[in-house]
Amino acid sequence: MSGLLALLSGGTVLLAFLSVDRRDPVVAAQIAALSGSSVAARHFRPVAALLQRLGRAFPGSAADATRDLLAAAARSHIPTEQFRGTQLALAAVGLSFGFASGGAALLVAPICALVGFRLPRTVLTSRIRRRKDEMAAALPDVVDLMAVCTHAGLNISLSLRRVAERASGPMAREMQRTVEEIDLGIPRSQALQNLAARNGLPELESLVRVLLHSERFGSQISSSLETFSAEVRANRKRSAEEQARKAPVKILFPLVFLILPAFILLSVVPLLMSAFQALEF
Repeated sequence: MSGLLALLSGGTVLLAFLSVDRRDPVVAAQIAALSGSSVAARHFRPVAALLQRLGRAFPGSAADATRDLLAAAARSHIPTEQFRGTQLALAAVGLSFGFASGGAALLVAPICALVGFRLPRTVLTSRIRRRKDEMAAALPDVVDLMAVCTHAGLNISLSLRRVAERASGPMAREMQRTVEEIDLGIPRSQALQNLAARNGLPELESLVRVLLHSERFGSQISSSLETFSAEVRANRKRSAEEQARKAPVKILFPLVFLILPAFILLSVVPLLMSAFQALEF
């Protein structure tokens, strides 16, 4: 059992290591402060190589989908074979845990194996959702900053460069990647389309369409960005109001099945017990 707990703990640490953004300067500084001289990287490298060999030995049929998923989560540096190996290793851990559960092993083992296999993809999907939320929250300020830059006479490329320097978070990294693609000789329209395609954020796709439309037809980009910024903020306000209207419905389940039974247990049951005891006398 202790070996099984060690395997589960190792899988949890591995998932946490895969979920953090090592390119984030804050995370990189903390890892450097804790490890001193990349000790953690040296210890993880054999594990990563083992997982990659495991994934290469048992390849899946959805390598392209996994690659797209890693790219959407800003984890393109992780090989698909390593991700596949992580899934198989955690499935084996779950299977071992299920067989060690006792009499219901035949029922529990497949469920635990499936949970272990799906856990890395679930963690990755959760990171993608959180990353998109961060980018959507930062988009209005980014558009306002681009509008200020274009008002000052800068073109789209220079505006993107200023935004990448001033902004923070995943939006700044995506803008910086777009600027690097333009510097490498990729046409600006193609670099903007790549920005929208690799993130899958509807608001960002709308921003790219606004930029391409202004560049193609020669319309005033600053006024277009101001209009788009107002629309994005209005859409976010409507989305927040919609989520607020859904809150009473979402709280209904815990209220009825968790809070109300506890209230009855603490308030009504003692009164009934007192009444029964009084009737017995």
